[in-house]
Amino acid sequence: MEIKFTSQVVVSPEETNGRLPRRSLDLLNINTPELMQLAPLRSEIAPKGLARARALVAYSERLRNTYRANESGLREGMKLLAETVNNGQPIVVSCFCRAGEMCHADVVKLAIEKVQQRVLLHDRAKRKAEHSPSITRSVDIPNPRTQRAINEILSVSKSDLLLARIDQTDGRSRYEHASYLNQHSQFARDLYERGATVSGNAVIVPKEKLSIAAGLDIPTNQYAVKKLEHITGDRSKVAELAPQIVEYGQKIAGSDADRETQLRVFNWIYQSLEGKTEFLDSGDRTFSEESKEERFERTMTDIANLAHELSQLEPSDHFVPLDTVFERDHDHAKDENHELLRDEDGSLARGPSEATNASHVEFERFEIGNLELAQMASEMSHNEREHWFNVKLPAIDKELEDGKPVDEILEAYRDTIYTTAIHEPSRKHEAVDDLRFAAAYIEKQLEHPDSRLRHFNARYRKYAAMLDRATTRQEVIEAGSFIRKDNSQIGFRWKELSDQERSETAIAVSVKELQFLFTESSPPHYSSEMTAAKMSYSHFGKSREEKTQALFDGKIRLSTEGQQLLHSLEARLERSDLRHSFAATKHFLSSLSTPSNDLRNPNEFDHAKTYQDLPPYEKDFIFGKAMHQRDLLETRVQERYGEKRAPDKTFSELTKLRVDIVNDLVKDLSMDMTISQSRSREIVVSHMSKYRLTDSVEPSSIDALSHQVEECLRTRMSQPKQINYDTPQLNAHNTKSESFIERNNTLNH
Repeated sequence: MEIKFTSQVVVSPEETNGRLPRRSLDLLNINTPELMQLAPLRSEIAPKGLARARALVAYSERLRNTYRANESGLREGMKLLAETVNNGQPIVVSCFCRAGEMCHADVVKLAIEKVQQRVLLHDRAKRKAEHSPSITRSVDIPNPRTQRAINEILSVSKSDLLLARIDQTDGRSRYEHASYLNQHSQFARDLYERGATVSGNAVIVPKEKLSIAAGLDIPTNQYAVKKLEHITGDRSKVAELAPQIVEYGQKIAGSDADRETQLRVFNWIYQSLEGKTEFLDSGDRTFSEESKEERFERTMTDIANLAHELSQLEPSDHFVPLDTVFERDHDHAKDENHELLRDEDGSLARGPSEATNASHVEFERFEIGNLELAQMASEMSHNEREHWFNVKLPAIDKELEDGKPVDEILEAYRDTIYTTAIHEPSRKHEAVDDLRFAAAYIEKQLEHPDSRLRHFNARYRKYAAMLDRATTRQEVIEAGSFIRKDNSQIGFRWKELSDQERSETAIAVSVKELQFLFTESSPPHYSSEMTAAKMSYSHFGKSREEKTQALFDGKIRLSTEGQQLLHSLEARLERSDLRHSFAATKHFLSSLSTPSNDLRNPNEFDHAKTYQDLPPYEKDFIFGKAMHQRDLLETRVQERYGEKRAPDKTFSELTKLRVDIVNDLVKDLSMDMTISQSRSREIVVSHMSKYRLTDSVEPSSIDALSHQVEECLRTRMSQPKQINYDTPQLNAHNTKSESFIERNNTLNH
């Protein structure tokens, strides 16, 4: 039978309107001005082979850039084509160079499908806005996680769905299935004829030509020796373990494993031996108390057991390389035929065992993602799908994020199956499909960390709700400040709580979870200023220090509140006398921790309230600038007015005192203390009496040191990490005008 290679591809709508004729789009005969850019250029046309593939890549890149820039109105032209398909009218795209191969028509078809999905999203949002009340309430704001899931479902094209089922013939013969695929995608038909199969979320295709790339190093003894020396540090074991690791890896990967499979298996093995990940799911077992050597031995045992089990599953009819068969069957004849294998010049001839890549099969694979939800959604009618997107999916996400157990969420769908089976047996399969879709949707949503944390972590859920309710930038700042402070206090007091109090109190979230909380997708009603304010609270540890240093270097700008405080600080340098500026700067430092109503000379605005609401790195910057200005003014006052005070020995004792206070507090975190200025001052005074410095230090220095202790406590409680209790060795400084970074590093040793 003669095969007819069509030059056309069809962009089919979900529901075809039989009253409308097909619309033709010939890429070499376009009369619509907005679609002229779809015509391929001369340089984008090439014969079959590698040059053709490169030409198609260049063609698709040009269309993408042209669409973004909207040259000649291409964006409006593509929207016109997408609306035509959405109205139920098929579009036949033809190209002269197709000849049974993928060409420009396939690129245009994929582009139309992508724009079509965007038009659907825009129309649905527009209709929803038209039917919504004029006053928008917080409960009417769409859930960004639901919207993300819907976008993921709609972003899957028909070609992607076809690839996911490329090896499911549904009873068709090979020729019939190839013809069926060719009606929808030339690319899918080519892959099928090359022997493509689907495994999980990947399409695996045999390569047409064997690669001539060099062999991998990772499945060799040399690589294993080098890696095991780094892991164990014991060279005596390496020579024995390296061949075992290579053998286990080859058994796990399989006899016909391609390069990518070998890379994944051996990386998995070495990362498990290093302790970066668990080799196998430990289930309910915990290994928190085992040593590094015990973990290594346990992992080796798991690897050996898995290799043995998988080697037993190796098929008996798998492909055996020719050189292996030759060596096995003719080993006894090698000595007898040794002389016959020599060339005329006396050298040994190349034998079958030296053949490389002669019979080796290679594969290439590409991921197509998890298309289960998209596949089930494509089988729904238009009205049913819209009902899921607008009603059912938002309701499921609300219950998930309220912490409702998954079984209770799905219970309603199970009840529907039971009721339908009694009263409407013919619709039972629809109820079963609804349950399958809801279960798959919940499983997919819980793969995302934001949905998972809101579902399982009560404290994270509480903090996320506070940020979602914020409607202004000031509310975001207040919520962020409260979240960091409240979480730090819970983590600091957790050891003091009784068992009953712990059962009634949600545990503090970790630093990584806090960072994710402040950096996750913002609600739709957030402005750019609100989002920036929320993300400013996500910095901890090294990131916080880097942001502070960036402020000192002038690489980033302060927030409006930070600029207010900085202007107030700089304005105190403009006093008529140095001593007045020095006193005003000390007053500024006191204002950072004392409410305005408690000050003898109140400021124009409450510095303490503004300072407490700043992001942590801006707090460090403002306090560092104030301390630097105070020290600089103190030095100038001493030089001008000849006031000698605070000798080097006293300052060296102050440095030791600061470290002593911090280490004492860290060693005994069970003390009943709160993060307050009065408590930190009490601690400082008690330690100063130990060093006999109470009479030689003025009150302003005590206040400054108290503030540093308070900030250090906040930092340590917001960073739950392993603490070194050893007192660091400090060099005595000869000047009091040390920079803020040096002070902060001394505190955080």
